Amino acid sequence: MNKKSKATDYTSMVVSDYNIKKPKKSIKINTIIRASKELTKKEIRIISLLLEVIEEVDDSLSVYMFDIDNILETFKMDIESITKVISKLSSRVIEVKTETLLERFHWLSYFFIDENYIYIKPDQEIRPYLLYFKKLSAKNNS
Repeated sequence: MNKKSKATDYTSMVVSDYNIKKPKKSIKINTIIRASKELTKKEIRIISLLLEVIEEVDDSLSVYMFDIDNILETFKMDIESITKVISKLSSRVIEVKTETLLERFHWLSYFFIDENYIYIKPDQEIRPYLLYFKKLSAKNNS
């Protein structure tokens, strides 16, 4: 499913007291927030784009499509710079640790940029976390 969207900045979300529930495990959200401390503001804005478009009904193979002119204007960057930001984000690893669990995965599993669009696929393992952030943000904004 491809979607276009304008970004909302989720960098100011307050999420420290919430839990992410996954089958047979519950992980404190602040473990993910700690992982995000190494992210740049521009990388967080890319994640914000994903939060705008991701839906529970989307399957894990969904690739999201963003208009490149809109992104370049919004980010006030050229194509080379935005490519570097997305590339860096795709290489970042998140590590979730609890007493009985260790998970490691990337923010993005795929991205492609052509002359008209940026295509981004979040890592399949991060989808539940992104959906949770989106739900939490909706609660905080209502």
